[in-house]
Amino acid sequence: MQKRDLNRLAALLQGTYYPINCVSLAFFVPVFQTFGFSKFQIGMIMMLGYISTTLMQPVWGFLCDKFSSPKRLVLTASSVSVAMYFLLIFSDGAAVPVCIAVVGAYATLQPMGSIIDSWLSKLMLEGYQLNYGVTRSSGSLTYAIVAFFYGFVLDRFGIRISPFIMLALYLLFISIVLRMPNPEAAPLRVKISLTGGVRYLAAQKAYLVFLAAYFLTYIANAAIGTFLSVLVMEKGGTQAHVGMLLFVGAMVEMPTMLLFHKFRRRFPIRTEYLLIISMFFYGIKSLLLGLAPSLAFIFIANITQALAYALFLPASIYYLMETIDKKYLSTAQLFCSAIGASLCAIIFNPVCGALAERMGTQPMLRFVSIFAFAGAALMSVTLFIRRDTAVEAS
Repeated sequence: MQKRDLNRLAALLQGTYYPINCVSLAFFVPVFQTFGFSKFQIGMIMMLGYISTTLMQPVWGFLCDKFSSPKRLVLTASSVSVAMYFLLIFSDGAAVPVCIAVVGAYATLQPMGSIIDSWLSKLMLEGYQLNYGVTRSSGSLTYAIVAFFYGFVLDRFGIRISPFIMLALYLLFISIVLRMPNPEAAPLRVKISLTGGVRYLAAQKAYLVFLAAYFLTYIANAAIGTFLSVLVMEKGGTQAHVGMLLFVGAMVEMPTMLLFHKFRRRFPIRTEYLLIISMFFYGIKSLLLGLAPSLAFIFIANITQALAYALFLPASIYYLMETIDKKYLSTAQLFCSAIGASLCAIIFNPVCGALAERMGTQPMLRFVSIFAFAGAALMSVTLFIRRDTAVEAS
């Protein structure tokens, strides 16, 4: 397949997945607020979701490595996620359907971004000329456009229209998925097991330090992701403002992602430095939100997304490609998401919810910024660890 054709398909794949994420997962907290849930209840419900994500992400990663068919896995996961979102919206806040829907959506839709990233990473390692930053920026663009208008749509038509919007996006998404190539299957003589992958990853010091730094940084990110919309409402905003805020965040991501590959080629800076910078700016973002005196300042603080998430995502993808044997690359990426992001959300979403109830949303955000700064400091340790990518996975 020609470079131009695969880059276009990869851009369309990212560009259709992230709007699905936007109209569903990104607006879960506003949905819970319409059901009348308290901050602590929202934290507990989100904890359930992240538990399911944490448990399922390593499984998805193993299945990707074992069967080399991310296409089939993505089709299955996306289909289930649509059904779960319909269940959530039409549950009317009933406890059991809400819990089932949240667990199901977070077990399928939340890990899908990492599955897609591992899919593209393997294709790049096989020689496909893919520009990850450019293709991923299409996801930021479509996310921004959908987020900008989606808040107004919800204010105008209500939350019950959202699963039908998700269904339309899903049908477009699967039409792209079906056209993407699967990576090459591992030779029959190569045995891949989940326990083998865990043993291999446990022996990679650079990976383990990155995982710990990822965990610390995402304590702040989890708090921002869950309580940003709460902060907007507290400052007098509406769902339309939440949508505009997501739009701003996604738009400022684009230049970083578009220029990431060109920057790395022109300035051969080590990937570790880029990760340290991005983790530091996660702390800056949380601190600024915690200090925001007005709704307008929240929008200004959100600009730091350009050097936080937008830099962290492509840098982490390349870091793992440089560090991990291709045999277990999907497992490594999904374990990062499970432990680094989801497990910290399980532990700290209810803690942050309780802190927000007790001390207020902004003091809580100022407090958790400390963890992101600690993650950046810990990541600097990897500068002194020799990475041996020539060691084969056993």
